[in-house]
Amino acid sequence: MSKRKSSNAFAEEETVMRFLEKQNRPFSVQNIVDALQKEGIKKALCEKILSSLVEKEVVSVKEYGKAKIYLFRQDTIEIPDEKEVEEMDDNLRSKEEEYASITTEIAELEKEVNYLSSQMTVEEARIKKDELECSLQQMNEKLQVLSAGIQQVDPEERKKLQQSLLYNVSMWKQRKRMAKDILDAISENANMKYKELCDQIGVETDEAVGLDMEGILSKVGLNKSQANRNVKASRR
Repeated sequence: MSKRKSSNAFAEEETVMRFLEKQNRPFSVQNIVDALQKEGIKKALCEKILSSLVEKEVVSVKEYGKAKIYLFRQDTIEIPDEKEVEEMDDNLRSKEEEYASITTEIAELEKEVNYLSSQMTVEEARIKKDELECSLQQMNEKLQVLSAGIQQVDPEERKKLQQSLLYNVSMWKQRKRMAKDILDAISENANMKYKELCDQIGVETDEAVGLDMEGILSKVGLNKSQANRNVKASRR
């Protein structure tokens, strides 16, 4: 096989894989061929690519009689760890409090240096000044260490990140609804219960994996109603 043919084969496999990953719902071979018609993906080629992706454990397949249903592997999708987020938030709050405390203490020391310099004799003031400056230097060194561990977030950047999260949550909700509609239709046609079908094709529900999207949103100052408004806006 020439390098050009090998490159084309890789690009075609990448096209099918990215389509399944982006849509993240079950498809038959014909569904995929129809969706990727403009990409020039024919049925025979699509079946070959899907077999390769299944062998690489990127895609899972379930057979229902003569029909085969393909789905992007759900265990490759990362789910936020709420416990880790909570620990990071607690650590950040602790460092911010210590940072504020040291900043206040430094300001008080600087005031004391200025006051004593004007009240004492030159020699007394020099000795006291040296002591306070030594203490001030130690405080500044500690402050620098703490400052290095705190990442300041610009308000505009924070707003952009929140909007990005809301958009991605709205897309997640839409795809979740689409996937449920398709699974409902498949389970009805296959005369199977919804949960039984999910177990067979390896689809895990939010409840099964303990995903609490409201909890995740609240961690960044957002709520469910904002996410729902984003979903409605994206449908227009």
